[in-house]
Amino acid sequence: MISLLVETAARTQNSQSRLRADAREVLTVKFRLANKPVRSWRLLVLTGVLMLFGQCASAATYYVATNGSDSNPGTASAPFRHLSKGAAAATNPGDTVIVMDGTYDNEGQISPNYVVTLNYSGAAGNPITFKAQNRGKAVLDSMNTATGTTCDGAYAYFNLGNAAFIVIQGFVIQRGCHEGIHSNDSAHDITIRWNEIKNIANHTQTDQIGQDGIYLNNTEYNFIFDGNLFHDIGRTDGQTLLHFDHGIYSHAQNMTIINNIFYNMNRGFSIQIADGASNWLVANNTFAFGNANGEAGQIMFWNTNSNITVRNNIFYKPNSSAITRYAATISGSAFDHNLAYGVSTMISDPTGFTIGINQIGANPLFVNASTAPYDFHAQLGGAGIDAGINLSAVLFDFDGVTRPQGPSTDVGAYEYPVVLVVMPPTIVSITVY
Repeated sequence: MISLLVETAARTQNSQSRLRADAREVLTVKFRLANKPVRSWRLLVLTGVLMLFGQCASAATYYVATNGSDSNPGTASAPFRHLSKGAAAATNPGDTVIVMDGTYDNEGQISPNYVVTLNYSGAAGNPITFKAQNRGKAVLDSMNTATGTTCDGAYAYFNLGNAAFIVIQGFVIQRGCHEGIHSNDSAHDITIRWNEIKNIANHTQTDQIGQDGIYLNNTEYNFIFDGNLFHDIGRTDGQTLLHFDHGIYSHAQNMTIINNIFYNMNRGFSIQIADGASNWLVANNTFAFGNANGEAGQIMFWNTNSNITVRNNIFYKPNSSAITRYAATISGSAFDHNLAYGVSTMISDPTGFTIGINQIGANPLFVNASTAPYDFHAQLGGAGIDAGINLSAVLFDFDGVTRPQGPSTDVGAYEYPVVLVVMPPTIVSITVY
């Protein structure tokens, strides 16, 4: 008989337990060997079971609510008050912080400070997750007050720091003084999903430092942006050239940008692909309206970029062309199955790209692209329906609809749903006996 002492985390409370959320308990697990050698496969199975047990036992779920208290244990019935408290509690892979509906302030943080700094990491296949209970119903507001010239609030709501294996999902992230999410250290394996990032740095800014939805440097890698909405990002004035502020500004490697919507990005570009960026997939996004105060393009390539695939996107009414470049050396990149409406050119200089089949001038027939709130779903007959190519990385659309609905994936962030009409049975004849 072998007895193993297994230390596990007691991360939940019930009516029969007074354990604190960070208390530990020891379990004795006994295995009978029957005086026989232990076969290697049995040891492997035992090891796997213990590892799985340890991971499951250590994962915890915490809750945050506007009527909570940071002295609470963070349960569903006694939630925390602030997201920073939830982030401090979620220390282990697999932990989840659920934020209930409501508007959350900046917790008294003023720029250059951040509201929530992530100091812990998840693990591959077992991330730490921060998510709104209901998509779009938990609003993270960085601002105290704002005028057209000043900003009284946090630099950004999240600071990723050096965290890894993190999911941020379902929030409205708004009114950061300089960024929505800050990431200028060595973060990696981050998923940003289903968020609305809006009204960032809407004040006078006199320097040329980008005021962005998110910025990534060249030490960062493995980021996924899926199903987010970026809009109204950038300074009001302060520079002659108003093109420094972007939705996503990134030097990083191994980026996946899918199912996102960008509009009103008039102080920079929807996506700024910066020096050193490599191995990107930019697919099934919808870009709307002119960028960069009248400059060409909705995606900007700058300096050395390699292996960038731009596929299945809609570029709606950009200035002059769909994408643009500045002092760019591009290699191994692909541009195909995109739709550009309102211009006659995809890119003025395609050097470094393999240009495939694209549509220029065809109308995607959006439900409403004229007045806010916009609706970039396609109407029946839209040119983007079934016009894309199926991608293993894009199995669902912005709404969570399965792709494809028809014979091939639609281009843009939305998939046009196929409605099956079941006809009633036809009576062929009636026989009376």
